[in-house]
Amino acid sequence: MWALNSHRTGQLCYPLPNASGVNNYINNYGTGVNSKQFVGRIDDNISSRQHLFGRYTYESGIYEPVIPFAGLPTVGTGPEPTTVNQFTLSDNYTFNTSTIAEVRLAFLRFTWSITPPVPTLDVTKFNWPASFNTEMAFPYGPGLCINGYSINFLCGNYEQNLRSANNNYSIGGSFTKEIGRHTFKFGADAERLDDNYGQSNDSSGSYSFSNGMTALNPLNPGTSGNPFASYLLGYGSGGSATQLHIPAASQRYYGIYANDQWKLTTNLTLNLGLRWEQPGAFTERTNRATVFLPQAASPLAAPSGLPLKGNYALVSWPSGRIVLTRSYTGISLLPA
Repeated sequence: MWALNSHRTGQLCYPLPNASGVNNYINNYGTGVNSKQFVGRIDDNISSRQHLFGRYTYESGIYEPVIPFAGLPTVGTGPEPTTVNQFTLSDNYTFNTSTIAEVRLAFLRFTWSITPPVPTLDVTKFNWPASFNTEMAFPYGPGLCINGYSINFLCGNYEQNLRSANNNYSIGGSFTKEIGRHTFKFGADAERLDDNYGQSNDSSGSYSFSNGMTALNPLNPGTSGNPFASYLLGYGSGGSATQLHIPAASQRYYGIYANDQWKLTTNLTLNLGLRWEQPGAFTERTNRATVFLPQAASPLAAPSGLPLKGNYALVSWPSGRIVLTRSYTGISLLPA
């Protein structure tokens, strides 16, 4: 059993009535988005043989906070900013009338975040130990799920936190050669994709209150008791909390291709092509990505004496090499 400072929680999360009747609070609130974009480019014929093209794009936008309860900035959704930085550069060179080469470079970065209206709260205000302020990824108020009385903004969603930063690096090139009726084209692409994403809708936990804690018989409450009364006493019937870790994942991609455009007649052209791709496995900078190896020996094989298969492993950075570790989240694994 745990206790919650329901008086202080109510002051921070529930508005005072502004209307009479059962639905005693009415409020209209506004929202919107502000965005801007800048684009710059170069398009230059350096010589009769060489052409250079480049473009840079910057875009930003922010969704305004949503505060449904006037005077209570702790409830609602905070600002949601996004940014895009994109750069591309290509160089085309004509060796002669039948031979052309191209090289391309590109970079894209996209960031996105969502925070509560008040970024952090001192959780000691809710009768919790001060150590929670450092143990929680985003210290905030508890999500309150009171049976029959809950409001969507209060049952976890009002403390939504999201952090995302994605990078995309790419380089590619092609070589085109015309020989008689054939136009041969060879090329290659390489990319690095970084994915840093973490989200929590209940970073400080989501807690339930039922009529059981105030019922005549908590083991068989029936219709006795009241969920809101249980909340006022600070006695919950259950709950959960998720500790958020923002991963730093990355993936490599490689591809090569060859193409032959064969003009058989004036009105018939045959296209032949071959492409090889290697979409590499995801890795994680701090080795927090896991994979399941169905053919690896199971940690239960030795104790049971059976030829059991299946094991978990961590994916190392940056090689993507599979590493079997001694233990992971309490599951005994094979030594490396």
